[in-house]
Amino acid sequence: MLFHLEREFKKYLTCGNLAFGMARFHCSLCQKDKLVAFSCKGRTLCPSCTGRRMSDTAKHLIEEVIPEVPTRQWVLSMPYAYRFLLARNPDFLRKALAIFHRTLSRHYENKARTLNLNVHFHTIYIDGVFYENKFGDEVFFEIIPTHEEVIQLNSTLKKRLMRLLEKFEYEDHDYNDQSDFQAQSVQNRDEKFQLPLKIGKVCDPPFREFVGKRCSYDDGFSLHANVKILAH
Repeated sequence: MLFHLEREFKKYLTCGNLAFGMARFHCSLCQKDKLVAFSCKGRTLCPSCTGRRMSDTAKHLIEEVIPEVPTRQWVLSMPYAYRFLLARNPDFLRKALAIFHRTLSRHYENKARTLNLNVHFHTIYIDGVFYENKFGDEVFFEIIPTHEEVIQLNSTLKKRLMRLLEKFEYEDHDYNDQSDFQAQSVQNRDEKFQLPLKIGKVCDPPFREFVGKRCSYDDGFSLHANVKILAH
């Protein structure tokens, strides 16, 4: 991790610097030249390169990947024990994410099965399914999850992820200094593992768990699915 950050920071220092490479453009009409410095093409620190890549990705998703139908943002957060493993164990992260996607996908599949629909999914979930009607036309059928279904999905995710955690917590004992830093970061602690002093506003009301439609909280598992992106 430290090597990656050091490498990205050194690349960032060269971004837009003519001394580290440039392209020369010549206009045959006005006979003027323009020098354009090379970018670092970084993925971590550089706001210019990261922002451009983010914009290019969003453009590709909107124009080439996601059809003009409603989509829904599903957000799952987990208790501290899970966050620690998610931060330091790529295999646990990959399998936990797969459980999240598989559980949501099966929800849409089960809802669509009674309609005998041809389901099509993306990581950003289309809020429904496509099917072919009797005229051979591809038709979109919107499936809006209910509040009760979100609660049930969160319960299912909790059970499956708890089984995954039980498997990994007995296999993952390779603790080091970096692990301590990650644990402090996950739990918002200082170097002595104490909660940091509050800064800024000190008159905020006590924290309360948000309760609303299509939101579920179960022992640290928080599933939120009430953000909808309309078609077009």
